[in-house]
Amino acid sequence: VRMRPLNTREKEIGDDIVVKMKEGGKVEMLRSNEMEETEYRSFKFDFGYDKNCKQSDVYNDVGQPLLDKAFDGFNGTIFAYGQTGSGKTWTMSGIRSNPGIQPRAVKAIFDTVKKDSDKFAYTVSVYMIEMYLDDLNDLLKSLPNGEIMGKMDRKGNLKVVKDSRGRVQVGGVTKITAHSIEEMENILSAGQAKRHVAATK
Repeated sequence: VRMRPLNTREKEIGDDIVVKMKEGGKVEMLRSNEMEETEYRSFKFDFGYDKNCKQSDVYNDVGQPLLDKAFDGFNGTIFAYGQTGSGKTWTMSGIRSNPGIQPRAVKAIFDTVKKDSDKFAYTVSVYMIEMYLDDLNDLLKSLPNGEIMGKMDRKGNLKVVKDSRGRVQVGGVTKITAHSIEEMENILSAGQAKRHVAATK
């Protein structure tokens, strides 16, 4: 779990931070009910990051170990979850001068491919889906050089299925092969531009 700083609007209306980040992934949240026995309710996570954490810290703890396992042959997923404005895009994408998990992972992938090119043949491909409300959306649909993977459902929607080996697949999604960091960045930027973005109160 990662806590973001208060934004300008929250500061203007006098909001307070109601979460305390402790050592070892412990998170304490201020109780909303005055009838409860203690002031804070505690939760335990593998990692907890306060508002001052660095993008590199999150990547080193979460992204790099997952990538290491991927190169060992294991599937992995980073699922960013939270309400609008909670910092998912910042954590996953960041900005060019302060990149998040995704661009750091892309660089690490292509560094490994380059380093091991004399031993292994790699194909780096990407598909990008968004879960918005109850729908899955293909964010790379209609981009050039895309290959449709699997079949959609009868209504033409993406569908989540297990293949014969028990692996979870998304039927009907567009997969694109990238040959360089630059190509991958362009593909991801095109996908990001198609995301749903909603205002929050």
